[in-house]
Amino acid sequence: AKEHGITVCNVPAYSTHAVAQMASALLLQIACNTAVFDHYIKAHGWETLEDSEMTAIPQMELAGKTIGIIGLTLGGILGGIAVARHGLKRWLWPMVWAISLPDAVYVYLSYFQTQNLWIINACIFIEQFGYGFGFTAYMLYLIYFADGLHKTAHYAICTAFMALGMMLPGMIAGKLQELLGYQLFFVWIMLCTLVTFGVTALLRIDPSFGKKVVG
Repeated sequence: AKEHGITVCNVPAYSTHAVAQMASALLLQIACNTAVFDHYIKAHGWETLEDSEMTAIPQMELAGKTIGIIGLTLGGILGGIAVARHGLKRWLWPMVWAISLPDAVYVYLSYFQTQNLWIINACIFIEQFGYGFGFTAYMLYLIYFADGLHKTAHYAICTAFMALGMMLPGMIAGKLQELLGYQLFFVWIMLCTLVTFGVTALLRIDPSFGKKVVG
């Protein structure tokens, strides 16, 4: 700045609220691409651009970044407390049900497609809370299963399979949705959770595993 003859001064506490307000405005711009859509409207963009070009512009839902984080964190904390008190075996089935809740929420939203923000935010909270609470059982079982002489390597392999289990279905999810349709796609996902219940029924877990040792 000095080389270009620009004087830069540090004035503590000057225009603090304006800076905070501008920061918030820029965050919303990043999330919603407001300037892009503003230019699109003013330039009569609908006359020249295809709808697909505008829908391809990324937008971010802020609801999932606030309510969702609270639900996910709360679910994980309560899951850890529950297991520490009574052990993983006692809470396994409630957690399996909890991790399936997000699928039920998606089925509901796909059919009713409500515009009520209270209902939408409640569904986001349920989804993230259920995921946080249920995923506690999944991670603890990986620790339980990996226990042994080479537990670190075993745990790493298990987490790799976990990532693979999310990646492979994700690769075909788009095509499957186009084949089944929007609503039936989520019904199909809900039916896939039956595999989770079937596998859970085969697990054998030490009742004391996960309990907090007192003393």
